[in-house]
Amino acid sequence: MRRKSEVEANYNKRFAQREKRRKIMQNSLTGGYNAGSVGQVGHIPRYLPRIQKLKESKKETKKKEMVKMKGVSNFEMSEEDAEKAYKEYLEAVKTRKEQYLEDLKKVYFNLKQGRKVIDIFQAMENAGLNEKGEPRLAISRAGFPNVFFVKGAVGSGSFGNNMNSWNKYLDDKAIEQVALPSKTFPNWKVGEPNQFGNTDILGKVLKTKIPLVPAHLLPKGKLENYYLLWEVKDWEELPETKDPFLLRRLSNNLFVILAEWDLTAIEQAVIRGTK
Repeated sequence: MRRKSEVEANYNKRFAQREKRRKIMQNSLTGGYNAGSVGQVGHIPRYLPRIQKLKESKKETKKKEMVKMKGVSNFEMSEEDAEKAYKEYLEAVKTRKEQYLEDLKKVYFNLKQGRKVIDIFQAMENAGLNEKGEPRLAISRAGFPNVFFVKGAVGSGSFGNNMNSWNKYLDDKAIEQVALPSKTFPNWKVGEPNQFGNTDILGKVLKTKIPLVPAHLLPKGKLENYYLLWEVKDWEELPETKDPFLLRRLSNNLFVILAEWDLTAIEQAVIRGTK
């Protein structure tokens, strides 16, 4: 009888020690989570609070990963909602040929992949002009040494790389250009009227050099199929060493960000030597 009581006492002691260790482990995983409100001790979802904390930390990380460039913001949409929308447009383009359906399919495809999609028209308008009345941002096809900006009527303008085919800047189908609509910027300053009473936009054509894409960020295929977006410190000079973006075009005004980086001193030197 005595031996039986000793066995029971030892068992109870070991059980109590085991329970104590389990609660210590539980608290370390859950941050002091009160399991009593969930159900029986033996059925505690120990990792639930920790998973919730991980989800919250991921949300905080995503918030920190918003686009970091003056005037530029990306569309916000959960990957789950983007997945649903993508499937809808994927079905729609099987029987319809409207271009906007194809554009939206591409947009939602990139959003469901967790990529950042931006509206270049809105970005240019938000960023505005510098103190000299020049665009703060520039966009260009990658793989070219220079980009030109041509001021247009009613605050419009175009970015392009080919000065020899200037008439293409007014053609929306010109593959190398990005044409901004009217009222993107304030009306450009004009000079004095000529003998016929006509006025010309002052400093109508601007030029700047284009950042280089580092080797580890080079995309697949031809570099000319991609675009670069960056902050221009001063037109006719080197681009400012601040977070250029590598983009792929989705539609007339929507682009997906593929990479961003800082230009190094060596890359700056190479750019300085380009013609």
